[in-house]
Amino acid sequence: MTDIQLLTPTTIAVVRPRPPLDRWLRDRDLDDAAGGALFGCSKQMVNGMRKPFDDPSRATRGELRPEDFSPPVADILRGASA
Repeated sequence: MTDIQLLTPTTIAVVRPRPPLDRWLRDRDLDDAAGGALFGCSKQMVNGMRKPFDDPSRATRGELRPEDFSPPVADILRGASA
């Protein structure tokens, strides 16, 4: 089953690239469950991390930025997050 989006001359299709984590897992033939086991989290969490992430500053008109989320992604990747 597929979803069909009807485009009119005034609509623009928006392509949102997936995060590098998605490519990393696919290159290693790891599904969400295997990623969850590797990272110590649920397969649902991995599924969410593999999806495109919209910059919250667009939706909140600049009131929130990616670095406002806790813990910062950079800390997680460095292993500095508890």
